[in-house]
Amino acid sequence: MRLARPHPRPLKTALYVSWRIGMLFGSAGIAVALLENGAMLNFSFRPIRSVISWALIPAGLALLIGGPAFASHPGREFYLDCAGSDSSSGTSPISPWKSVARLNAERLLPGDTAYLKRGCLWRETLIPNGDGAQGLPITITAYGDGDPPTIDGADPVTGWKRVPSSNGLFMAPLGRKPANVYVHDAGGWGLDEASSLGALSPGSWFWEPGILYVKLADGTSPEAHRVEAVTRPRGVFVQDHGHIVVDHLRTIRTGCWGIEMLARAPERNIGSVISDNIVLQNGTNLVDKGDYCNAIYINYAISPVVAHNIVSYAGGHNAVNVQNARHIRILDNDVSQWNHNGLDTKMSVDVVYRGNRAHDAPGGNGIYSEASSDIIADHNVIYNIGGGVNGGSNGVHIDYRTGGRVIIAHNSIYNTFGGIYLLCPASAKANAISTRSGIALTAPADGDYDYNILGSNGRIEIGRRIISFEQWRRMTNHSHDLAVDPMFTAPSKGDFAPLPGSPCVGVASDLALPIDGQSRDAGAVNSRPRN
Repeated sequence: MRLARPHPRPLKTALYVSWRIGMLFGSAGIAVALLENGAMLNFSFRPIRSVISWALIPAGLALLIGGPAFASHPGREFYLDCAGSDSSSGTSPISPWKSVARLNAERLLPGDTAYLKRGCLWRETLIPNGDGAQGLPITITAYGDGDPPTIDGADPVTGWKRVPSSNGLFMAPLGRKPANVYVHDAGGWGLDEASSLGALSPGSWFWEPGILYVKLADGTSPEAHRVEAVTRPRGVFVQDHGHIVVDHLRTIRTGCWGIEMLARAPERNIGSVISDNIVLQNGTNLVDKGDYCNAIYINYAISPVVAHNIVSYAGGHNAVNVQNARHIRILDNDVSQWNHNGLDTKMSVDVVYRGNRAHDAPGGNGIYSEASSDIIADHNVIYNIGGGVNGGSNGVHIDYRTGGRVIIAHNSIYNTFGGIYLLCPASAKANAISTRSGIALTAPADGDYDYNILGSNGRIEIGRRIISFEQWRRMTNHSHDLAVDPMFTAPSKGDFAPLPGSPCVGVASDLALPIDGQSRDAGAVNSRPRN
């Protein structure tokens, strides 16, 4: 039997290396920097190279001066298989546990790894119990072949009966009000919740104590389909535990949160990583009921990393939200179809959004931050966001009470109402923008804005006053901005490489920014070499 271990062992071994370096040199800063920048996750994006290069120098010195060799750390392994048995040892793939509940009951120790079998589905909530340590995280990941192991927050509903004298209305017993109702494996937002039994229309549901009513779009009986009611609010829930790695899982159809990490204080959750997961169909459709349902949600943390995840149909609120945290890294995620914002941070310090794609949503902002400081948003691609309000349908929105250094650079933005929306001074440079309204930049006058491609007839809003590009150019320090079409290859389909002759090519050649991976072209994607 082949065990597919994409990266947990290299990840944890590398974290152990960084921990040993910190011990040798009396500083945890190197280990934190490695973790924060995703180097230990085998990411291939630009910022890692410089981090690795300086971080490994002390390791080499340690070896030269006779420091201890870096060996793999201790740690137990546990296995879950939907065909397993909870009476098994759970310590090998030939004697796996069966239920998530059995794993939840195990007190995990630093360095432990729990492997969930690919191709399996569990209708339970995963609640890891235990704390990792610096360099010795607790890792929850996948093994085997096939689709990612899936945590499903919904249960099939049976026992359907036609409501007498009705037109396509059916009822079934259900003791708890669902957060949403889905049919088969269909994607999308799920059925609509009706406000009353009398308001039920085709493609909607209504619940009253003990009974679920459904009227399918085609009028057929739910008995001919698989109808699922969302009854569990979370897929993965980590509370007051730190140094936890959750990767290569899939959560689907949860009532509020797909993967949630909560702590009473930032120090209770240090160095946790949520990476390479798929989070689908969480929350309450396109209705925000005030429960702050985020597909991926971290509240109170130090050095959290959210990277390489795919999130879609994030009902209720945001696709990704991190708040009350320090040293946040949101890297290379793909988020779509959210109800509020794509990537969102609040009340935090030192935030980096890098290499993300936020696209195809009914409204909101691709990237949003408020009440935070020291923010960098670079090399992100944002496109196809609905809405008709500047500030509510933008590529990047940095809101009130934000301070410190704010850099918005090398982002590509297309088919949003507005481009970059700033309520605080910032540096916005080398961005490539094409909006529906023509408003490419909204910002206070005391920022640093240049080398941007602002779109055909691009306009700027300064101090609540919209000005033409000609007026903008007459002001100082904007001499390299251009109000022309950025000439992306196929932006509506997500291809943002500049076409030959694009004004993005080479416009930033003489621009120096304090970010890693800066390119010579404006926008997030470099021009392709000619054949």
